[in-house]
Order: sequence, then structure tokens, then C-alpha cells
Amino acid sequence: MSSTKTSSSKEIEEIKDTNTENMDNHSIWYGRLKKNPKDAKLFKELLTDLAKRFLDEDGFNDILHCYWGKSIEELDDLIKSQNKREKKVNDKFTPENVAKPTNAKNLFTKDFVIECKTKANTFTLKGLSDAWNNLNETKKNTYIKAAEKEKTDYLEKYELAKRDAINNGSLAADKPKGPTTAFFRYLSDNRESIKQMLLDDGETEDLNKKIPSKAGELWKVLPVKDKNEYELAYKTEKEKYSVLLEEWKSKETSRLKKLDGKTEDIKVEESGDKSATAGEVESIEPVPEKVSKAKTKKSSSVKTEVDTEDPQVKVEKTVKVKAEKAKKTEKKVNLTEDEDEDDD
Repeated sequence: MSSTKTSSSKEIEEIKDTNTENMDNHSIWYGRLKKNPKDAKLFKELLTDLAKRFLDEDGFNDILHCYWGKSIEELDDLIKSQNKREKKVNDKFTPENVAKPTNAKNLFTKDFVIECKTKANTFTLKGLSDAWNNLNETKKNTYIKAAEKEKTDYLEKYELAKRDAINNGSLAADKPKGPTTAFFRYLSDNRESIKQMLLDDGETEDLNKKIPSKAGELWKVLPVKDKNEYELAYKTEKEKYSVLLEEWKSKETSRLKKLDGKTEDIKVEESGDKSATAGEVESIEPVPEKVSKAKTKKSSSVKTEVDTEDPQVKVEKTVKVKAEKAKKTEKKVNLTEDEDEDDD
């Protein structure tokens, strides 16, 4: 009897040990953190803060092992992938009041549901699938063309909505794409020939990985004359990109300032001249005629400098310069009047 109890207690201990091992292997929150990377970010922030305030290295590792079950590097990789997904979602423009297009089978499904109700038939997914598969080509093409038209209409509305959003400042304009490096230009031009070269050598697997590797070998021994052509093309594209990037940065900075309420609206005349808002104009005191003529040369030089800048920044600086001129003029006029009174 005692031996039976002893064996039973051993089995219970073995079960407990097994459960503990499983918990250690899978951790308490592994599935939760893996499924919800946002929770993983919060867990990492909390654990890091606890380590700064209360935990030593062993305590940090114990909590990490208990709740995550893997290395901190793997947790970082999970968070990085989540950050990329979030950025992709945030960067994607979703227009309002523009319905997404429907594919051909979904268009057919709508008609099939109505037909089932009309004939008092029970709707089933199998019945839908069979009806779609048995549909003759003429009718099926009707749905396919209707779906293509919906897609075309959607793309047109999408582009219009995106353009309007960019124009009113609620959406950033597309950032210019960076220039293609000399090597990748070479790779793009010679990809098919390099692929054929590998096939001739008997290579048939992982060609997408082997082609760039082989291109790297060929690039190293490429004659300087041929290589310079790719380098020159890259340099030219890079110069154009630098100009476009600075323009984009300037416009984006002005857009963000406007959204934050840091700048006034800009009125753009048909001639292309930029003028300040009515409120700004009223706040500028008139400059006496004599003084304004004396400062013509200086003001023209200021204007030339501002013209090279972004319209938003140009307006702000122009208003500031005019305000400063008005104050200086007022002081000079007051000094002149004082001198006249002394002469009298």
C-alpha cells in the first residue's frame, strides 16, 4: 500500500515538473505578445523601466524568461516588424466616401442571394460556389468586366481624393524616390543575361539569391570605362534627387506648421506673387515715401534672397522685414522732428 502511494506521489511530481517545463518553454505571455506586437512593445518598455528602478540583471532575465520565454533580441525583432507594419498602415492613404471595388465573384454573389430569396431557396456557400463554377463564359465575363470597371472608377476617384488631400495640406506629397546606385543599375540591365549564365552552369535553385551574388563578382572585374557610365548616371540622378528632396522637405515643413496653426494661410495670386493675409497687412504700418525710396536698393536685395525660399517662409520673412522697416522708419522720423525743433 505504501509503495503504491509512493509511486503515485512520484507521478504527481513528474506531472508538475512537466507542466513547469512547458510553462518555461512557452512562457506565460508568449502567445499574447506574439499575436499582439503592440503588447510586446508595452512589455518591453515596462521591463526596461523596472530594470532601471528595481531589478538587477538576474531579475530582468527571470521576468523575460517567465513572460516571453525567448531572448531580448527576438523580442526586439518582433517589435521592429510591428513598427514597419504600423508605418506602412499610417503611410497608406484611405480616401473617405470612396467605396473599394468588388471582385467579379462578389458581384455575382449579390445577384445569387437575390435569386435565392426570390425562389425561396436556401443560400449555402457550396451552392454559391457551384453556381459560379457552372456559370457560362458569357455571363461570367459580364461580371468580370463589371468588376474591372469598378476598379477603374475607384482608382480615378482615389487619385482625385489624394490630389485634393495633398493640395489642402491634410496629406503629405509623395516623397521623392532615392537614386538607384551604380551597381543596382548594372544588375537591372544585366539580370537576364546573368540568370542565363547561371542556368548554363547548371544552377537552377535559389536564383533570386544567386543572381545578385554573381552580379557582384562581375561588377568587381567590370572595366573602368563601363563602370563609369553607371557611376555617371547615378551621380546625375542623385543631383536631381537632392533638389527634389529639398523642395519636398520645404513644402512638408510648411504643411506641418500650417496644421499646427503656426502660420497663416497663403494667398497665391494668378501672377504667382505671394501676398500676406489681410490681418498681416493691417498690422504693418505704412512706410513714408522718402524713406521707402531711400531703401529701394536694400529691399530689392532682401526680396531676391527670399525668392529662393519656400513660399510660406517667404511670406513670413517679408512680413517681418516690413514690420522692422516700419519701426526703424518711425524712429528716424521722430529723430528728424526732434532735430528740426532744436534748429528752431
